[in-house]
Amino acid sequence: MNRLTAALAAFAMTVAVTAVTAGTAAPANAATLRQQIVSVAQAQLADSARNVEKPAGSNCNYYTGVFRTWKSSSGCGSGDGVQFRDSDWCADFSKYVWKTAGVPYAATPETSGGVLTGWASSFKDYGTGNNTWHTRSSGYTPQAGDSLVFDWEGDGTIDHVGIVTSADGSTVRTIEGNSGDRVKANSYSRSSGSIVGYSEPVGGGSAPPTGGTDGHRIQMGDIDGDGLDDVIQMRDNGDVVAFINIGANPIYSWSHNRKVLTGITDVSQIRAGDFNGDGRDDLLQVRPNGDVVVFWNSGANPNFTWQNNALVLTGITDKQQITVGDINGDGYDDIIQVRPNGDVVAFWNNRTNPLFTWQTNALILTAIGDKLQLKPGDINNDGRDDLIQVRPNGDVVVFWNNGTNPLFTWQTNALILTAITDKAQLKTGDVNNDGRDDLIQVRPNGDVVAFWNNGTNPLFTWQTNALVLTAIDL
Repeated sequence: MNRLTAALAAFAMTVAVTAVTAGTAAPANAATLRQQIVSVAQAQLADSARNVEKPAGSNCNYYTGVFRTWKSSSGCGSGDGVQFRDSDWCADFSKYVWKTAGVPYAATPETSGGVLTGWASSFKDYGTGNNTWHTRSSGYTPQAGDSLVFDWEGDGTIDHVGIVTSADGSTVRTIEGNSGDRVKANSYSRSSGSIVGYSEPVGGGSAPPTGGTDGHRIQMGDIDGDGLDDVIQMRDNGDVVAFINIGANPIYSWSHNRKVLTGITDVSQIRAGDFNGDGRDDLLQVRPNGDVVVFWNSGANPNFTWQNNALVLTGITDKQQITVGDINGDGYDDIIQVRPNGDVVAFWNNRTNPLFTWQTNALILTAIGDKLQLKPGDINNDGRDDLIQVRPNGDVVVFWNNGTNPLFTWQTNALILTAITDKAQLKTGDVNNDGRDDLIQVRPNGDVVAFWNNGTNPLFTWQTNALVLTAIDL
Protein backbone atom coordinates (compact mmCIF):
# COMPACT_ATOMS: atom_id res chain seq x y z
CA MET A 1 0.00 0.00 0.00
CA ASN A 2 3.05 2.29 0.21
CA ARG A 3 3.58 5.05 -2.36
CA LEU A 4 5.55 3.92 -5.41
CA THR A 5 9.03 5.33 -5.71
CA ALA A 6 11.22 6.17 -8.65
CA ALA A 7 12.76 2.73 -8.40
CA LEU A 8 9.31 1.22 -8.81
CA ALA A 9 8.63 3.39 -11.83
CA ALA A 10 11.73 1.97 -13.49
CA PHE A 11 10.60 -1.55 -12.55
CA ALA A 12 7.14 -1.24 -14.13
CA MET A 13 6.48 -0.69 -17.84
CA THR A 14 3.33 1.12 -18.86
CA VAL A 15 1.14 -0.71 -21.33
CA ALA A 16 -1.83 0.54 -23.34
CA VAL A 17 -5.31 -0.58 -22.36
CA THR A 18 -8.58 0.17 -24.20
CA ALA A 19 -11.27 1.75 -22.04
CA VAL A 20 -14.75 0.22 -21.77
CA THR A 21 -17.77 1.14 -19.75
CA ALA A 22 -17.99 -0.52 -16.32
CA GLY A 23 -21.16 -2.33 -15.37
CA THR A 24 -22.38 -3.04 -11.84
CA ALA A 25 -24.63 -6.08 -12.26
CA ALA A 26 -23.56 -9.28 -10.53
CA PRO A 27 -21.88 -11.59 -13.06
CA ALA A 28 -23.57 -14.83 -14.04
CA ASN A 29 -20.51 -17.09 -14.16
CA ALA A 30 -16.77 -17.26 -13.59
CA ALA A 31 -15.78 -16.04 -17.05
CA THR A 32 -18.23 -13.14 -16.90
CA LEU A 33 -17.00 -12.19 -13.42
CA ARG A 34 -13.41 -11.98 -14.57
CA GLN A 35 -14.36 -10.01 -17.69
CA GLN A 36 -16.40 -7.64 -15.56
CA ILE A 37 -13.48 -7.01 -13.21
CA VAL A 38 -11.19 -6.10 -16.10
CA SER A 39 -13.88 -3.90 -17.66
CA VAL A 40 -14.32 -1.95 -14.42
CA ALA A 41 -10.56 -1.51 -14.00
CA GLN A 42 -10.19 -0.30 -17.59
CA ALA A 43 -13.04 2.17 -17.13
CA GLN A 44 -11.34 3.61 -14.04
CA LEU A 45 -8.08 3.93 -15.95
CA ALA A 46 -9.85 6.04 -18.57
CA ASP A 47 -11.90 8.21 -16.19
CA SER A 48 -10.10 11.56 -15.90
CA ALA A 49 -12.45 12.73 -13.13
CA ARG A 50 -11.05 10.15 -10.73
CA ASN A 51 -7.89 8.51 -12.12
CA VAL A 52 -5.40 11.02 -10.66
CA GLU A 53 -4.71 12.54 -7.26
CA LYS A 54 -6.08 16.05 -6.68
CA PRO A 55 -3.85 17.91 -6.23
CA ALA A 56 -1.12 15.83 -7.86
CA GLY A 57 1.27 14.15 -5.43
CA SER A 58 -1.02 14.77 -2.44
CA ASN A 59 -2.42 11.22 -1.87
CA CYS A 60 -5.89 12.82 -2.12
CA ASN A 61 -7.93 10.38 -4.18
CA TYR A 62 -11.42 9.35 -5.24
CA TYR A 63 -11.39 5.74 -3.99
CA THR A 64 -10.52 6.48 -0.37
CA GLY A 65 -13.28 9.09 -0.54
CA VAL A 66 -15.74 6.33 -1.42
CA PHE A 67 -14.78 3.85 1.30
CA ARG A 68 -13.00 5.60 4.17
CA THR A 69 -14.82 8.82 4.82
CA TRP A 70 -13.07 9.24 8.16
CA LYS A 71 -9.82 10.05 6.37
CA SER A 72 -8.77 13.70 6.14
CA SER A 73 -10.02 15.76 3.20
CA SER A 74 -7.93 18.83 4.06
CA GLY A 75 -6.56 20.37 0.87
CA CYS A 76 -8.14 17.67 -1.30
CA GLY A 77 -10.14 18.16 -4.48
CA SER A 78 -13.23 16.28 -5.58
CA GLY A 79 -14.67 14.53 -8.60
CA ASP A 80 -17.79 12.66 -9.71
CA GLY A 81 -19.61 13.91 -6.64
CA VAL A 82 -17.08 12.41 -4.21
CA GLN A 83 -14.90 14.35 -1.79
CA PHE A 84 -11.35 13.08 -2.28
CA ARG A 85 -9.51 11.98 0.87
CA ASP A 86 -5.88 11.63 1.87
CA SER A 87 -4.44 8.12 2.15
CA ASP A 88 -2.36 5.51 0.37
CA TRP A 89 -5.01 4.11 -1.91
CA CYS A 90 -4.00 1.06 -3.96
CA ALA A 91 -6.22 -1.20 -1.81
CA ASP A 92 -9.16 1.22 -2.00
CA PHE A 93 -8.88 1.20 -5.80
CA SER A 94 -8.68 -2.59 -6.03
CA LYS A 95 -11.59 -3.00 -3.61
CA TYR A 96 -13.65 -0.54 -5.68
CA VAL A 97 -13.01 -2.58 -8.82
CA TRP A 98 -13.93 -5.89 -7.20
CA LYS A 99 -16.98 -4.45 -5.44
CA THR A 100 -18.31 -2.78 -8.59
CA ALA A 101 -17.81 -5.99 -10.57
CA GLY A 102 -19.84 -7.95 -8.02
CA VAL A 103 -17.08 -10.02 -6.39
CA PRO A 104 -18.48 -11.87 -3.33
CA TYR A 105 -17.64 -10.29 0.06
CA ALA A 106 -16.04 -7.19 -1.51
CA ALA A 107 -19.07 -5.02 -0.68
CA THR A 108 -18.95 -5.55 3.09
CA PRO A 109 -17.51 -2.42 4.75
CA GLU A 110 -14.43 -2.88 6.89
CA THR A 111 -16.34 -1.18 9.71
CA SER A 112 -18.83 -4.07 9.56
CA GLY A 113 -16.21 -6.81 9.65
CA GLY A 114 -15.45 -6.92 5.92
CA VAL A 115 -12.27 -8.72 4.91
CA LEU A 116 -11.15 -6.09 2.38
CA THR A 117 -9.83 -2.93 4.00
CA GLY A 118 -7.53 -0.03 3.17
CA TRP A 119 -4.52 -2.33 3.59
CA ALA A 120 -3.04 -4.11 0.60
CA SER A 121 -2.44 -7.17 2.79
CA SER A 122 -6.22 -7.61 3.15
CA PHE A 123 -6.30 -9.00 -0.38
CA LYS A 124 -4.01 -11.82 0.71
CA ASP A 125 -6.30 -12.32 3.73
CA TYR A 126 -9.23 -12.61 1.31
CA GLY A 127 -7.46 -15.33 -0.63
CA THR A 128 -6.23 -17.34 2.35
CA GLY A 129 -9.62 -17.12 4.01
CA ASN A 130 -11.43 -18.35 0.91
CA ASN A 131 -8.79 -20.81 -0.31
CA THR A 132 -8.07 -18.80 -3.46
CA TRP A 133 -4.57 -17.60 -2.52
CA HIS A 134 -1.56 -18.60 -4.65
CA THR A 135 2.04 -17.67 -3.91
CA ARG A 136 4.26 -16.63 -6.80
CA SER A 137 6.50 -19.63 -6.18
CA SER A 138 3.54 -22.07 -6.46
CA GLY A 139 3.67 -21.90 -10.25
CA TYR A 140 0.10 -20.61 -10.47
CA THR A 141 -0.71 -18.81 -13.73
CA PRO A 142 -2.45 -15.54 -12.88
CA GLN A 143 -5.78 -14.88 -14.53
CA ALA A 144 -7.62 -11.73 -15.51
CA GLY A 145 -9.51 -10.38 -12.49
CA ASP A 146 -7.11 -11.70 -9.85
CA SER A 147 -5.61 -9.33 -7.32
CA LEU A 148 -1.81 -9.22 -7.21
CA VAL A 149 0.12 -8.17 -4.08
CA PHE A 150 3.70 -6.91 -3.82
CA ASP A 151 6.46 -6.61 -1.22
CA TRP A 152 8.77 -3.94 -2.62
CA GLU A 153 11.37 -4.00 0.15
CA GLY A 154 11.53 -7.77 0.57
CA ASP A 155 10.91 -7.41 4.30
CA GLY A 156 7.86 -9.67 4.50
CA THR A 157 5.38 -6.77 4.55
CA ILE A 158 2.85 -6.44 1.74
CA ASP A 159 3.11 -2.92 0.34
CA HIS A 160 0.91 -2.74 -2.73
CA VAL A 161 -1.95 -4.40 -4.64
CA GLY A 162 -3.31 -4.21 -8.16
CA ILE A 163 -5.73 -5.96 -10.53
CA VAL A 164 -4.51 -8.48 -13.11
CA THR A 165 -5.77 -7.77 -16.63
CA SER A 166 -3.88 -10.55 -18.44
CA ALA A 167 -0.85 -12.81 -18.22
CA ASP A 168 1.27 -15.09 -20.36
CA GLY A 169 4.16 -17.41 -19.62
CA SER A 170 6.55 -14.61 -18.67
CA THR A 171 4.58 -11.42 -18.01
CA VAL A 172 1.65 -10.32 -15.86
CA ARG A 173 -0.21 -7.12 -16.77
CA THR A 174 -2.09 -5.01 -14.28
CA ILE A 175 -4.12 -1.91 -13.60
CA GLU A 176 -3.28 -0.34 -10.23
CA GLY A 177 -4.25 2.61 -8.11
CA ASN A 178 -1.63 4.75 -6.37
CA SER A 179 0.94 3.98 -9.06
CA GLY A 180 2.87 7.19 -9.60
CA ASP A 181 0.03 9.25 -8.09
CA ARG A 182 -2.59 7.90 -10.50
CA VAL A 183 -4.40 4.85 -11.87
CA LYS A 184 -1.91 3.22 -14.21
CA ALA A 185 -1.47 0.12 -16.37
CA ASN A 186 1.77 -1.73 -15.62
CA SER A 187 3.45 -5.01 -16.47
CA TYR A 188 5.93 -7.18 -14.56
CA SER A 189 8.00 -10.27 -15.04
CA ARG A 190 6.17 -13.15 -13.38
CA SER A 191 9.45 -14.20 -11.79
CA SER A 192 9.93 -10.85 -10.03
CA GLY A 193 10.80 -11.30 -6.38
CA SER A 194 8.58 -8.33 -5.51
CA ILE A 195 5.46 -10.32 -6.36
CA VAL A 196 4.16 -12.11 -3.27
CA GLY A 197 1.19 -13.83 -4.84
CA TYR A 198 -2.33 -13.71 -6.21
CA SER A 199 -5.84 -13.93 -4.78
CA GLU A 200 -8.59 -15.14 -7.08
CA PRO A 201 -12.06 -13.64 -6.65
CA VAL A 202 -14.53 -16.09 -5.15
CA GLY A 203 -16.66 -17.33 -8.02
CA GLY A 204 -13.82 -16.84 -10.47
CA GLY A 205 -13.43 -20.53 -11.18
CA SER A 206 -11.28 -21.63 -8.23
CA ALA A 207 -11.01 -25.30 -7.42
CA PRO A 208 -13.24 -26.23 -4.48
CA PRO A 209 -11.53 -26.34 -1.07
CA THR A 210 -10.25 -29.71 0.08
CA GLY A 211 -11.10 -31.53 3.27
CA GLY A 212 -13.80 -29.24 4.61
CA THR A 213 -17.02 -30.90 3.47
CA ASP A 214 -17.76 -32.27 6.95
CA GLY A 215 -17.86 -28.76 8.42
CA HIS A 216 -14.92 -29.25 10.77
CA ARG A 217 -12.94 -26.52 9.02
CA ILE A 218 -14.75 -24.08 11.33
CA GLN A 219 -14.80 -24.55 15.12
CA MET A 220 -16.07 -22.45 18.01
CA GLY A 221 -13.92 -22.09 21.11
CA ASP A 222 -12.77 -19.60 23.74
CA ILE A 223 -9.13 -19.07 22.84
CA ASP A 224 -8.39 -16.12 25.12
CA GLY A 225 -10.39 -17.20 28.19
CA ASP A 226 -12.73 -14.21 28.31
CA GLY A 227 -15.95 -16.26 28.30
CA LEU A 228 -16.77 -15.32 24.72
CA ASP A 229 -16.37 -18.05 22.11
CA ASP A 230 -14.15 -17.19 19.17
CA VAL A 231 -14.36 -18.50 15.58
CA ILE A 232 -11.50 -20.85 14.72
CA GLN A 233 -10.71 -21.46 11.06
CA MET A 234 -8.50 -24.21 9.65
CA ARG A 235 -7.00 -23.11 6.34
CA ASP A 236 -5.76 -25.25 3.47
CA ASN A 237 -2.22 -23.90 3.87
CA GLY A 238 -2.04 -25.46 7.37
CA ASP A 239 -2.66 -22.26 9.33
CA VAL A 240 -5.13 -22.22 12.21
CA VAL A 241 -6.59 -18.73 12.65
CA ALA A 242 -8.76 -17.38 15.47
CA PHE A 243 -11.26 -14.60 14.85
CA ILE A 244 -11.40 -13.05 18.32
CA ASN A 245 -14.81 -12.25 19.79
CA ILE A 246 -14.54 -8.61 20.89
CA GLY A 247 -17.97 -8.55 22.55
CA ALA A 248 -19.13 -5.59 20.47
CA ASN A 249 -20.54 -4.96 17.00
CA PRO A 250 -19.04 -6.36 14.80
CA ILE A 251 -18.47 -9.34 17.10
CA TYR A 252 -15.92 -10.84 14.70
CA SER A 253 -13.98 -9.10 11.96
CA TRP A 254 -11.08 -9.66 9.61
CA SER A 255 -9.27 -6.91 11.52
CA HIS A 256 -9.33 -8.94 14.76
CA ASN A 257 -7.87 -12.31 13.88
CA ARG A 258 -4.51 -13.96 14.46
CA LYS A 259 -2.66 -17.13 13.62
CA VAL A 260 -2.59 -19.53 16.58
CA LEU A 261 -1.02 -22.66 15.04
CA THR A 262 0.58 -23.82 11.80
CA GLY A 263 1.23 -27.12 10.06
CA ILE A 264 -2.24 -28.71 10.24
CA THR A 265 -2.42 -30.52 6.91
CA ASP A 266 -6.01 -31.80 7.22
CA VAL A 267 -8.63 -29.20 8.10
CA SER A 268 -10.97 -31.91 9.41
CA GLN A 269 -8.64 -33.13 12.20
CA ILE A 270 -9.09 -30.31 14.73
CA ARG A 271 -11.61 -29.84 17.56
CA ALA A 272 -11.65 -27.15 20.26
CA GLY A 273 -12.19 -27.86 23.97
CA ASP A 274 -10.89 -27.04 27.45
CA PHE A 275 -9.13 -30.22 28.55
CA ASN A 276 -7.26 -28.88 31.61
CA GLY A 277 -9.96 -26.66 33.14
CA ASP A 278 -8.05 -23.38 32.83
CA GLY A 279 -10.87 -21.55 31.01
CA ARG A 280 -9.01 -21.44 27.69
CA ASP A 281 -9.90 -23.88 24.95
CA ASP A 282 -7.16 -26.19 23.71
CA LEU A 283 -6.98 -27.81 20.27
CA LEU A 284 -7.47 -31.54 19.89
CA GLN A 285 -6.10 -33.29 16.78
CA VAL A 286 -7.26 -36.71 15.56
CA ARG A 287 -4.35 -38.10 13.52
CA PRO A 288 -4.48 -40.68 10.69
CA ASN A 289 -2.75 -43.32 12.85
CA GLY A 290 -5.55 -43.11 15.45
CA ASP A 291 -3.63 -40.97 17.94
CA VAL A 292 -5.53 -38.15 19.61
CA VAL A 293 -3.25 -35.27 20.60
CA VAL A 294 -4.00 -32.10 22.56
CA PHE A 295 -2.19 -28.84 21.79
CA TRP A 296 -2.24 -26.97 25.09
CA ASN A 297 -3.33 -23.34 25.05
CA SER A 298 -0.43 -21.42 26.58
CA GLY A 299 -2.27 -18.10 26.69
CA ALA A 300 0.70 -16.57 24.85
CA ASN A 301 1.18 -15.61 21.21
CA PRO A 302 1.08 -18.02 19.43
CA ASN A 303 -1.35 -19.86 21.67
CA PHE A 304 -0.31 -23.29 20.39
CA THR A 305 2.99 -24.87 19.38
CA TRP A 306 4.20 -28.28 18.24
CA GLN A 307 6.44 -28.39 21.32
CA ASN A 308 3.54 -28.10 23.76
CA ASN A 309 1.23 -31.02 23.04
CA ALA A 310 0.43 -34.43 24.52
CA LEU A 311 -0.97 -37.79 23.43
CA VAL A 312 -4.29 -38.26 25.25
CA LEU A 313 -5.94 -41.25 23.52
CA THR A 314 -5.20 -43.89 20.86
CA GLY A 315 -7.21 -46.14 18.56
CA ILE A 316 -9.57 -43.60 16.99
CA THR A 317 -9.68 -44.71 13.38
CA ASP A 318 -12.26 -42.21 12.08
CA LYS A 319 -11.80 -38.53 12.89
CA GLN A 320 -15.36 -37.71 11.83
CA GLN A 321 -16.72 -39.78 14.73
CA ILE A 322 -15.15 -37.42 17.29
CA THR A 323 -16.49 -34.30 18.92
CA VAL A 324 -15.92 -32.78 22.37
CA GLY A 325 -17.99 -31.38 25.22
CA ASP A 326 -18.27 -31.26 29.01
CA ILE A 327 -20.83 -34.00 29.60
CA ASN A 328 -20.54 -34.34 33.39
CA GLY A 329 -20.21 -30.65 34.24
CA ASP A 330 -16.81 -30.84 35.93
CA GLY A 331 -15.25 -28.05 33.86
CA TYR A 332 -13.14 -30.45 31.77
CA ASP A 333 -14.21 -31.34 28.25
CA ASP A 334 -14.73 -35.01 27.45
CA ILE A 335 -14.34 -36.79 24.10
CA ILE A 336 -17.58 -37.96 22.46
CA GLN A 337 -17.55 -40.69 19.82
CA VAL A 338 -20.46 -41.50 17.51
CA ARG A 339 -19.91 -45.11 16.43
CA PRO A 340 -21.05 -46.80 13.18
CA ASN A 341 -23.76 -48.78 15.06
CA GLY A 342 -25.34 -45.53 16.29
CA ASP A 343 -23.95 -45.70 19.83
CA VAL A 344 -22.75 -42.44 21.36
CA VAL A 345 -19.93 -42.99 23.85
CA ALA A 346 -18.27 -40.50 26.20
CA PHE A 347 -14.59 -40.90 27.06
CA TRP A 348 -14.38 -39.25 30.47
CA ASN A 349 -11.64 -36.72 31.09
CA ASN A 350 -9.70 -38.24 34.00
CA ARG A 351 -7.74 -35.01 34.70
CA THR A 352 -4.63 -37.19 35.00
CA ASN A 353 -2.23 -38.84 32.57
CA PRO A 354 -3.59 -40.41 30.43
CA LEU A 355 -6.52 -38.02 30.15
CA PHE A 356 -8.69 -40.55 28.29
CA THR A 357 -8.72 -44.35 28.22
CA TRP A 358 -10.80 -47.12 26.71
CA GLN A 359 -11.50 -48.28 30.26
CA THR A 360 -13.14 -45.01 31.36
CA ASN A 361 -15.93 -44.48 28.88
CA ALA A 362 -19.69 -44.88 28.93
CA LEU A 363 -22.59 -45.32 26.54
CA ILE A 364 -24.71 -42.15 26.76
CA LEU A 365 -27.13 -42.41 23.79
CA THR A 366 -28.09 -44.85 21.02
CA ALA A 367 -29.55 -44.84 17.50
CA ILE A 368 -27.72 -41.82 16.06
CA GLY A 369 -27.51 -42.86 12.42
CA ASP A 370 -25.21 -40.10 11.16
CA LYS A 371 -21.99 -39.24 13.01
CA LEU A 372 -21.97 -35.68 11.65
CA GLN A 373 -25.44 -34.79 12.98
CA LEU A 374 -24.42 -34.45 16.63
CA LYS A 375 -23.13 -31.19 18.20
CA PRO A 376 -22.51 -30.81 21.98
CA GLY A 377 -23.47 -27.55 23.68
CA ASP A 378 -24.89 -26.26 26.96
CA ILE A 379 -28.30 -25.04 25.85
CA ASN A 380 -29.94 -24.51 29.27
CA ASN A 381 -26.98 -23.13 31.26
CA ASP A 382 -26.75 -25.97 33.78
CA GLY A 383 -23.01 -26.48 33.25
CA ARG A 384 -23.48 -29.78 31.42
CA ASP A 385 -23.35 -30.02 27.64
CA ASP A 386 -26.47 -31.27 25.91
CA LEU A 387 -26.45 -33.04 22.55
CA ILE A 388 -27.87 -31.20 19.53
CA GLN A 389 -28.93 -33.21 16.48
CA VAL A 390 -29.42 -31.70 13.01
CA ARG A 391 -31.86 -34.00 11.24
CA PRO A 392 -32.23 -34.58 7.48
CA ASN A 393 -35.58 -32.73 7.40
CA GLY A 394 -33.92 -29.57 8.76
CA ASP A 395 -35.15 -29.97 12.34
CA VAL A 396 -32.67 -29.17 15.10
CA VAL A 397 -33.40 -31.20 18.25
CA VAL A 398 -31.74 -31.03 21.66
CA PHE A 399 -31.28 -34.13 23.81
CA TRP A 400 -31.24 -32.76 27.35
CA ASN A 401 -28.42 -33.87 29.63
CA ASN A 402 -30.24 -35.33 32.64
CA GLY A 403 -27.15 -35.49 34.82
CA THR A 404 -28.11 -39.07 35.74
CA ASN A 405 -27.91 -42.50 34.13
CA PRO A 406 -28.95 -42.61 31.33
CA LEU A 407 -27.62 -39.13 30.58
CA PHE A 408 -29.59 -38.80 27.35
CA THR A 409 -32.79 -40.47 26.15
CA TRP A 410 -35.13 -40.25 23.20
CA GLN A 411 -37.88 -39.30 25.67
CA THR A 412 -36.11 -36.14 26.90
CA ASN A 413 -35.53 -34.11 23.78
CA ALA A 414 -37.09 -31.02 22.21
CA LEU A 415 -37.33 -29.30 18.85
CA ILE A 416 -35.42 -25.99 19.07
CA LEU A 417 -35.07 -24.79 15.45
CA THR A 418 -36.18 -25.74 11.93
CA ALA A 419 -35.04 -25.34 8.32
CA ILE A 420 -31.32 -26.03 8.76
CA THR A 421 -30.74 -27.91 5.53
CA ASP A 422 -27.05 -28.79 5.95
CA LYS A 423 -25.80 -30.31 9.20
CA ALA A 424 -22.21 -29.26 8.43
CA GLN A 425 -23.23 -25.59 8.62
CA LEU A 426 -24.28 -25.65 12.29
CA LYS A 427 -21.95 -24.99 15.26
CA THR A 428 -22.53 -24.28 18.95
CA GLY A 429 -20.86 -21.69 21.14
CA ASP A 430 -21.53 -18.99 23.71
CA VAL A 431 -21.14 -15.87 21.60
CA ASN A 432 -22.51 -13.34 24.12
CA ASN A 433 -21.22 -14.84 27.42
CA ASP A 434 -24.63 -15.45 29.00
CA GLY A 435 -23.80 -19.07 29.89
CA ARG A 436 -26.11 -20.49 27.22
CA ASP A 437 -24.67 -21.77 23.96
CA ASP A 438 -26.00 -20.15 20.83
CA LEU A 439 -26.32 -21.80 17.42
CA ILE A 440 -23.93 -20.56 14.74
CA GLN A 441 -24.60 -21.17 11.06
CA VAL A 442 -21.90 -20.88 8.37
CA ARG A 443 -23.85 -20.25 5.18
CA PRO A 444 -22.86 -21.12 1.59
CA ASN A 445 -22.36 -17.43 0.75
CA GLY A 446 -19.74 -17.12 3.52
CA ASP A 447 -21.96 -15.35 6.04
CA VAL A 448 -21.67 -16.49 9.66
CA VAL A 449 -24.97 -16.00 11.51
CA ALA A 450 -25.65 -16.44 15.24
CA PHE A 451 -29.07 -17.67 16.34
CA TRP A 452 -29.34 -16.26 19.85
CA ASN A 453 -30.39 -18.57 22.66
CA ASN A 454 -33.41 -16.81 24.13
CA GLY A 455 -33.50 -18.97 27.25
CA THR A 456 -37.25 -19.43 26.74
CA ASN A 457 -39.51 -21.39 24.40
CA PRO A 458 -38.81 -21.18 21.50
CA LEU A 459 -35.10 -21.19 22.31
CA PHE A 460 -34.08 -20.21 18.77
CA THR A 461 -35.95 -18.46 15.97
CA TRP A 462 -35.24 -17.07 12.54
CA GLN A 463 -36.27 -13.66 13.90
CA THR A 464 -33.57 -13.58 16.59
CA ASN A 465 -30.34 -14.00 14.69
CA ALA A 466 -27.53 -11.71 13.61
CA LEU A 467 -24.76 -11.60 11.02
CA VAL A 468 -21.48 -11.83 12.94
CA LEU A 469 -18.81 -12.45 10.25
CA THR A 470 -18.49 -12.66 6.46
CA ALA A 471 -16.32 -14.38 3.84
CA ILE A 472 -15.85 -17.66 5.74
CA ASP A 473 -15.56 -20.79 3.64
CA LEU A 474 -16.99 -23.93 5.23
